Amino acid sequence: MDQTNKTRYAEIADDVTEKIYQGIYRPGDSLPRENELADEYGVHRLTVRHAFQILQEKGVVYRDPSGKCIVKKNKLCYSLNGKTGFSDNLSNIGYIPYRKLLSNEVVFPSPIIANLLKIPEQKKIVEIVFLRGGIPKQKDHKNQDIYPICLSKSYIIAEKFPGLFKLIDLGNSFYDLLKSHYKIEPQCQRNLIETDLASKEDIKLLKIDPGHPILITKNFVYDQNNQLFEYTESRFRGDFVSFDILFNQELIVNS
Repeated sequence: MDQTNKTRYAEIADDVTEKIYQGIYRPGDSLPRENELADEYGVHRLTVRHAFQILQEKGVVYRDPSGKCIVKKNKLCYSLNGKTGFSDNLSNIGYIPYRKLLSNEVVFPSPIIANLLKIPEQKKIVEIVFLRGGIPKQKDHKNQDIYPICLSKSYIIAEKFPGLFKLIDLGNSFYDLLKSHYKIEPQCQRNLIETDLASKEDIKLLKIDPGHPILITKNFVYDQNNQLFEYTESRFRGDFVSFDILFNQELIVNS
């Protein structure tokens, strides 16, 4: 292939990449077929194929079993060390954070939750359920542009936070609320990580197919007096999230 054609397929790859950045082709979308783009750019089909190869090598797209080129999703790298939050990480990969409160009520815990919080089943908890996701920055804020990423359920010992369920505000940080209103500051947390397949609830709320992989974090949060006050279980789409875990030198040396 001569230098002109080499330059042309590189230009096409750059142009397609720019259209992905602009939101013309969105994560999960199929790119037009080779012959369609060949007609659009006025080139041979093989030139488009070489452009697709460049995009694959750069990790911008992948080919599915049918041979279609699919735009890859940018994965959310979620820190479990508390260095950066969910919203900050979403912003870094080009999304506006989105959060929807699904439920917020004072209830008696199930035997499992009571055991995890180390409280009797007769002691009430505040149960808070959030659906969290992102909206591509280059798109208008419309429901169809929301990518649901995580279903989060928090269980908080109610007697420690009287009236909490009335104060939950979508616009404010939950832990800022605890600090300002209850003088409680989370000091440490213990994280467990598990994998699972999508449940019926996951399929409905995260808009995924049966059998889709799910990453689960189970967080136990302690206050400044080292008292456990919250247990949160978050179920993440496995195709959208990776976890960032930082080990200190002592752990590495002793491993």
